Amino acid sequence: IHAGWSADEDRLRPVLKAAIELACGPDVGLAGDGLRTGQPLWGADLTKDRRVMRKDLPALTGWKSALLAPITLEGRTIGVLEFNAPLIPRPDEELLKVIRALGRQIGNFCGRAVVLDQLRESEERFANMVELAAIGISHVDLDGRFIYANRQLCDMLGYTRDELLGLTVKQLSHP
Repeated sequence: IHAGWSADEDRLRPVLKAAIELACGPDVGLAGDGLRTGQPLWGADLTKDRRVMRKDLPALTGWKSALLAPITLEGRTIGVLEFNAPLIPRPDEELLKVIRALGRQIGNFCGRAVVLDQLRESEERFANMVELAAIGISHVDLDGRFIYANRQLCDMLGYTRDELLGLTVKQLSHP
């Protein structure tokens, strides 16, 4: 069976509006069941599924079926990816394996994005701390050339940062 996944903007508008307006959590709606169970879910007929919160969405979009994939990170469900279409056949075990793998990959990507953001914040705090330190701080390369100097060191030595970064430690120190 082959399915194409697309929608025009008019179909997506009510879905996006509903996603923004509706509360989401482990006990709310079809996606909430996915969050709570951490398992892929299949909704064969959304018009009859008691878990669907916006009963008008299937009529507005033409999407009568749903397949939900848990997004997992380190064994925890952190979100749910939902696929909707006019008809989604019952998923077989191979498709469910792919769905679980997809959820893990997306979870790893999300986790990595969080870690990178934390690293960026940490580096900014460190850079600010070094720049505002009351002592002169510099980094030099293997040839002794300044590759970083904080404002205090520049002030102590009487050079602008650009002037100092072109010099070596030997050029500034007593023989």
